[in-house]
Amino acid sequence: PNVFACLISFSKPFGVFRFRIGGFCFAREEIPSLYGTRWFKDVPGLLSAAVILDRIGLTSLYERYGPIQRNVVAELNEQYGLNLQPSDSFLLAAQLANEEVPKLREYLRGNEIYRLCLTPYFEERESL
Repeated sequence: PNVFACLISFSKPFGVFRFRIGGFCFAREEIPSLYGTRWFKDVPGLLSAAVILDRIGLTSLYERYGPIQRNVVAELNEQYGLNLQPSDSFLLAAQLANEEVPKLREYLRGNEIYRLCLTPYFEERESL
C-alpha cells in the first residue's frame, strides 16, 4: 500500500537503449499529469515490448551480460582508480561519492550516488 506507482522501462534492463521502446506506468490511482499520454500509444513499441518479454524473458540477458558488466566495471576501476559497483541494470554502474574522486564529485555537483552508462563498452564488445 505504500507504493503509489511503478514505472518500468525497456531501455536499460533489456539493452534496447537506442530503440526508444516505451515504458509503462502501473498506478493505484489515475495520475492526472499522465492523462495526455493515453492518446499517443506507440503500437509498434508496445508490440516490440511484448515480443521482447516472450522471446527473451526476464533473466536471460542479465545471465549473459552480467559477467561482461562486472568485467567492464573492474577494468574501469583499474584504469581510472574508481570504486564502481555493478548496478542491478547491466548497462549501468554505480559510484558512491567519496573524497577519493573529488573531480568526479565536483563535476556531478555533490550527489551521493552516480549512475554511469556502460552502453558504449557493450557496443564495443559486441562489434568484435
